[in-house]
Amino acid sequence: PICSGLDPFLQRCRGVQRKMSRESHTRLARDEESFDNDDDADTGFDIDKEEEIVEEPSSLGEDIFALATASFVRDYVFLKTGSAAYHVRASRMLFTFVLVCSCFFMQFYLLSAVYRLLCEAAVKQIREDYSHYQHVMYGDHVHKNVNGVWRGDGKQFFNVSAFMTLTDDEKQSVCQIPLAHPTYTAMILFIWTLTCCAELRNAVEGLSRVLQTVPTVDDVTDVLDKVEGNSSACLVAGLTRPMKF
Repeated sequence: PICSGLDPFLQRCRGVQRKMSRESHTRLARDEESFDNDDDADTGFDIDKEEEIVEEPSSLGEDIFALATASFVRDYVFLKTGSAAYHVRASRMLFTFVLVCSCFFMQFYLLSAVYRLLCEAAVKQIREDYSHYQHVMYGDHVHKNVNGVWRGDGKQFFNVSAFMTLTDDEKQSVCQIPLAHPTYTAMILFIWTLTCCAELRNAVEGLSRVLQTVPTVDDVTDVLDKVEGNSSACLVAGLTRPMKF
């Protein structure tokens, strides 16, 4: 009788349980949908669309090549559109061109002078010192290479004990040869390579900015634009095809 009295109660409990379970699942699904909608509304990001990169106006720089570019663009535009100071602008363009050519000439001259006055003499002295070192360490088992200096015939003829017969000056000169310290030489060359890569990157970025990023316009009057709040500056809004090439 007790069990029979509890059956209706248990059935009502199971019914309440099932109802609560359905309500819980419905509420959870509604919360998840609301969360997804909130995420889309907050981020506003569409995974199917690439982010657009906006190019902001930037300065040409402060080197001589930036000066040449600025002078050519600005003076050329004023000369084509009409300028009262025609001779001043033409003279400035000519002076800038001569200045750039002088810069190139000085760079090539300095490279040539450094090679003739420093590197060539240092290389000759290093070859002579190392040739003498090879002759002493290998004895009679040596030969002359294409540069006319002594080289050993093989590692089996290398006499380690002959190093003590060298004078202190000869030992010091041989040990100061740059290639005798490969780690030091490698670090110097690595830093020099990074510097060259940085210079090449700046040159490529500057060329890309002028030829690709700056829009191409049909008329010279559309090249320059005013800068708000700065009457002495101007914005290059575009370049004609002859000015680019």
